[in-house]
Formats: sequence, structure tokens, C-alpha cells
Amino acid sequence: MKQLFLISSSRYQDGKFWGHCLDDLKNFLGPAIQGKNKIVFIPYAKANGGYTGYTDYTKMVSEPFAELGYELVDITSYPARDCFSDPSIIAICIGGGNTWTLAYWLHEFELIHRILGKVSSCEWKYISASAGTVVACPSMMTTNDMAPIFPRSDKALGLVPFQINPHFVSGALVEKHMGETRGERIQQFLMWNQNQTVIGLPEGCWIVVENDEYILKGKGEAVIFKNAKEPTLWLPGKPYPEKEML
Repeated sequence: MKQLFLISSSRYQDGKFWGHCLDDLKNFLGPAIQGKNKIVFIPYAKANGGYTGYTDYTKMVSEPFAELGYELVDITSYPARDCFSDPSIIAICIGGGNTWTLAYWLHEFELIHRILGKVSSCEWKYISASAGTVVACPSMMTTNDMAPIFPRSDKALGLVPFQINPHFVSGALVEKHMGETRGERIQQFLMWNQNQTVIGLPEGCWIVVENDEYILKGKGEAVIFKNAKEPTLWLPGKPYPEKEML
């Protein structure tokens, strides 16, 4: 069964990078084994990376993994991005940033099907934050990001059967805010995508998928949105309440 670790936000309340979920990530990865301890990193959500490079971003993301005994390796360090035959890789990590930029390069480099094959076959575990979590969904349409560029398609990896809206905030973002709430934006999406389900995933929360079970972790409650239905809550420590979708 595929194994996924889907984080809403890389930081929580000004804490350390991935510090809020590091203990759980340690359990998810298990002990590092010599020769089987690499994690390939997809940095393309860094919107200006094509101009400035990804070195600093990769270094920042690598630090929590190093604490756990794992080596994070940027996919751009492989000739033609061909990391898929490296037997030392046990997981893939897709970082946060701009979802549109991330999806653009995933499609341009034809990585979608290759990543999906590795994760669906359980050869690789999947770890993500923010934009990387959105592309685990059937499409990237529930991102919060503005689009600096359009990818070939809005189709994403489809590793989970629902859409996720990371950094979710219930109600108005600030007092007297006149724009739509995040919940209203999601309901607009559902009017045109009536068979979809959207999970509003707050900062400080993550979803762990193991043994065909989806468990919400962290602090706060996720919100489950369906077309023409009242939103319902998904509580931390509980499995996803609608197994027939899976």
C-alpha cells in the first residue's frame, strides 16, 4: 500500500522548519539504513529557482532529514533528472512554494507518470508540504497560489482521492475582510466539480496514509467540503470518515 506524508505548511506558528511534525515523520520513515537512505527532492515550487538555482532551498529542506539520518538529493543533480533507477532512494519529497510553477515543470519534464509509478508501487514513500501536497491530489485546482505560468494540464498525481486546500483558514482571514472566505472559494470550486471532495487542511496539520488508512495528525481540525452539503470536521488522530471513497 502506498505511503504518504502530506503536510499543510512547512512551518507552524514561527517554529522550526518541519519541527511541528518531525517526530511523526521519523516514525513514518523508520530507521535509516546504509545504502538505502536517500530521498530525492523536487524543488520546482520555488518560483524563481530557474533563475537563482535551488541550492539554498534544498539545503534548508535537507536539514530535518539529516537529523533523521537521511540524505536529501536534489533531482537537478541527476543527469536529465533521471533519478528513477537509483536503488538508494527510498522516498520522494516535494516542497512548498508556487503550485503552478511546480506543476509546470513536472509536466514539462514528464515526471508525473514516473513519480506516480514509484509511489503507487510502494518503491518510494511520498513526503510533501503545501504545493507538494496539492499535487498529490487528482488536480492542482485547489491551490491558493496566483499563476505566474500555466502548466500543460491541471492534472496532478492523483495519489489521494480528494482535493486538499493547504494553509486552510476558517472564516475571514482578518477582521472586516471584504473578500471571499476560503470556505466560499472552495464551494465555488465544488459548484463546477460536483463529484469532488475538498479537505481544508489547516497549518499545523498533516495527513498520513499507510495500510490503506488516512489519518489526520497535528493540531487543529480539518474541514471536509462536498457540493451542496454542510461542511463536516475531521478530527486529529481519526481516520478519514468515508472509506467508500478510497
